[in-house]
Amino acid sequence: MRRPSAQEIVVGSLAGGEASDTSFRLSVLVGDSIPKCLQDIRVTTLFLEQPQIEDLSNGFENYEGHNWDVVQARDYGARFGVLNATHDSLSGVFPFMSPACTVLTCTFARRFPLRFYPRLMTIDRESSTYPCDVEVQELTTLVNSLQTEIQDLKTKLASASTSNSEGKLDTIGVEDIIGEIAQRENRKNNIMIFNLPELDNVSRSEQVSADVNTISDIFADLGVSAGVVAPLRLGKYDPSKLARGRPIKVALSQSGLVHEVLRSCKKLKNSDRFRGISIARDRTPMQIAYFKSMKQRLNERIAAGESDIVIARDRTPMQIAYFKSMKQRLNERIAAGESDIGIKFVGDVPRIVSTKTRQGN
Repeated sequence: MRRPSAQEIVVGSLAGGEASDTSFRLSVLVGDSIPKCLQDIRVTTLFLEQPQIEDLSNGFENYEGHNWDVVQARDYGARFGVLNATHDSLSGVFPFMSPACTVLTCTFARRFPLRFYPRLMTIDRESSTYPCDVEVQELTTLVNSLQTEIQDLKTKLASASTSNSEGKLDTIGVEDIIGEIAQRENRKNNIMIFNLPELDNVSRSEQVSADVNTISDIFADLGVSAGVVAPLRLGKYDPSKLARGRPIKVALSQSGLVHEVLRSCKKLKNSDRFRGISIARDRTPMQIAYFKSMKQRLNERIAAGESDIVIARDRTPMQIAYFKSMKQRLNERIAAGESDIGIKFVGDVPRIVSTKTRQGN
């Protein structure tokens, strides 16, 4: 069987039919009410016997909903199939078809011959072409595109749901930050004193009185005029650790006094009585954890060969800083006789390195 032309549909063969060159053609008249895709529909069958042709002709003639002008329909049995005549055309119009070429129209046109003879096999879609196949393909492409967009929306929705869960965690983080700010505000007038020995076998009031007197003496050595308000020992009492003593939280009248004490506390290193005592801010647990991480980073950088670096506790946030500026250190080394050295950043850390290697490259 030859391959159909652009406006031809091969419907199929009758069940049990044999191959034959004889064909039955249905040609639709061209008119304003006929869609372009229906201007020429050819129904190709194989070897129609006389009873089958009569049934097919009667089907066309008696179909309700349109008027068929059947050309010599009654003697088709003699002309077609028996005498192998070549006259094989039926002509008519489809008044029930809309002028627009739609998918519904195309679908109906493909299945139209089956309405008249149920024994016709289904349409051979692979071997048939159709003018509306382009529109159908476009529709298929559109559907596929919409399916892709829907899948993308589902993915974004799932991602948004996950983000929402993470957003709850972020909300908790914000609450923690607000709580941290409140804690720092409550602690801003406090200082912590470490390594101040405790008394043995005394009441709490006696220990507090002794601590007030000792802290007042410390402030006097530092040259700070600050009243001591209710010093508080933190932690559980341990008789085996009286020499070191529990940390003491001291509340001062204003935050300015805290800065003054911290600036002067390095003088304790030169004091015979208070040499082992240290003073720090009253830090929150978050600040303590951050300080520990900074201490670890400081030790790692010192182990890597850096020097003259400390934790700048007076900066917000705390950070590792140099005793001297890098430029000053470079000039000092050049003045001492070194040459071919310069400042180079390794990551975010400035270092003094030899420039000979770079010049050689």
